[in-house]
Amino acid sequence: MNESICLEGTIERVIFRKETFSVFYLDRGDARLTCKGKSQQEVRPGDRVWVTGKYTSNSELAIESLRKESLALEAYLSQAAGMDRVLSRAVADRFGDEALLVLAETPDRLVGIAGITQPMAARFCESLLRCEDDVQTVLKLMEYSPDLAFCRRIAKAYGTNILNSVKANPFKLVDELKIGFEAADAIGKKANRESELYFTNPRRQKFGIKQILEDEALRGNACVPQRELAMSAWELLQVPENAVDKTLCTLEAEKVVKMDLVGNEKCVYLGELYKTEASVAEMVAKLKGETFEASGIAIIIGSDKERAKCIKRMLESTTSIDARIAAPTSLLAQRLSDLTGAKTETYFELMQEERPIGGEQSARMRGEANPLEGGLVVLDKCESMDLETFHGVLRALPSGAKLVLSGDLSRIPGEGPGRVFESLVESKLVPVMRLEDNPDCPAKIESYLIGATGPGIVDNVISLAKDRLPNYKFSGPMDIQVLAPARKGPCGSESLNKALQDAINPPKAGKGEICCGSGFFREGDKVVQTSNNWSAKWQSGFGVSKGEVGIIVSIDANAVTVEFGNKEVEYPLRSLCEIELAYAMTVQMSMGRQYRAVILAMPETDEPALGKELLIETQCCASETLAFVGNKTRFRELDKRSSKFACRSALADRLKAADARLKKRMAYV
Repeated sequence: MNESICLEGTIERVIFRKETFSVFYLDRGDARLTCKGKSQQEVRPGDRVWVTGKYTSNSELAIESLRKESLALEAYLSQAAGMDRVLSRAVADRFGDEALLVLAETPDRLVGIAGITQPMAARFCESLLRCEDDVQTVLKLMEYSPDLAFCRRIAKAYGTNILNSVKANPFKLVDELKIGFEAADAIGKKANRESELYFTNPRRQKFGIKQILEDEALRGNACVPQRELAMSAWELLQVPENAVDKTLCTLEAEKVVKMDLVGNEKCVYLGELYKTEASVAEMVAKLKGETFEASGIAIIIGSDKERAKCIKRMLESTTSIDARIAAPTSLLAQRLSDLTGAKTETYFELMQEERPIGGEQSARMRGEANPLEGGLVVLDKCESMDLETFHGVLRALPSGAKLVLSGDLSRIPGEGPGRVFESLVESKLVPVMRLEDNPDCPAKIESYLIGATGPGIVDNVISLAKDRLPNYKFSGPMDIQVLAPARKGPCGSESLNKALQDAINPPKAGKGEICCGSGFFREGDKVVQTSNNWSAKWQSGFGVSKGEVGIIVSIDANAVTVEFGNKEVEYPLRSLCEIELAYAMTVQMSMGRQYRAVILAMPETDEPALGKELLIETQCCASETLAFVGNKTRFRELDKRSSKFACRSALADRLKAADARLKKRMAYV
């Protein structure tokens, strides 16, 4: 007798679909079955389904009923009604598409499900009724992304018309909502999983290539060799090299990128970064002179204390000249002020000018129209300065003023493109004063080496940050900082942040949460400002500088409020790309800052950045306790190797070329 059976599997391919009739291949893992018949539910490749029917042959099943795995519904029940994942799956399985209606109108029916009591059902109902969602739109979006806050944000921004729009162009979310390429691409892949044309879409390639170049700029590379860019594009986009070349030509015509020879290799720049590098070279060429005293720009190389002594002597010998002195962070500025006895400010404070507008105070960055005051500008710790920051200083330098750059080439560079200090020294055009070699020694602190391998590295980092160090003597995230040598990888700051957020600040009913990029923010999260914002307004001033760390104190439908020490800054949704989670940061991002306790996650892979210089920087970040987590044998070998940081930049060559052009012009005068 041919009895009805229920089979579970994944839809491999939809062969035919018209109204309620479908024919598709069902992949059951060990076999493929052809299913055909009527179904009220729309089916697509990748859907997990339970098909009830009767065999018509060994490889064909006539459909009697079909139920799809309700991942979107389960995620909505879990996040909107506050159920755990086990209960949300049980409710979705029991009631199917009617689950939300049952929960809103007859919640007593939930009591029949194991684990749900009458008070729980009432609480779930109350949570659901507080939601003001366009449920059908949000549920459709949640088929593409399981994050409710993210889908609500998209639905609020675009309304019911967003579904077809997102399918046609998910990358509008990158430009308009600043969610990040990878998050937009994940939505695009799910929304277009029946279309192979999506993967070769020129718009997708443009945004992907731009994302690769922006990621490389964060790693310190002003440009990327075209052949390496093609390899990265294949890994991210799965498109062949000839397609990348065609897209690059289009992007160059649109001035999004610029291709140029660096040495003998064809490289690709972001358009604005190329213009910045070329402009810096021209301005430096006009400033440089033959001697340290006569040049409009000069360099001091040495340890922190030796440089401070030199700057102090310089200030004492130029008392008739107004001087401005700056360092990257407030901590470094205070240290330099203590050593020199002179007023010192941060780079951010140096470049900010307040001005009255309409009776209120506003702020703007200094430049040619509103240059800095003073005849001498001294910038310390310049090994951490990126190309864009240096360009801003050059544009704001007053006519006739002298610029002195002070730094230590033995220390690791900061995050951002260009490696300016190193390139200026390498060009041999700017006069350099090398001080006596007297290395700075990190303060003596409690140090621990915790042996771990594989997933045990992350597990130990979480245990230390969440329980062991707070139970010891530290109060929490603002006292304890996890550091990583790089952003990517299992022990990179990005993956550590997600793991630490889930452990330290998990989701909770009533706790505000909002999606941003491929992740999300919650009230109570520790975050860091990733770029200088000159106009951000707070109680009694303006501006948030790159690297400032704060806590999210509130989240609503329109904004996120972050408390940075004594100031609260409100970020509208379009500005959320300016902050990121800071439970874990790269050592480069944390340079010049100190925390009571520091944990360094040492990856098992052979990271170029992991070496003795990086270990010294890590020690400088800790004021009381430092814990290294990783393979003990590898750790003991680190003192024998140097940290290597990628730096692809043509600044040194551009400086020489700009100097040659200037000399040629002067010869005709």
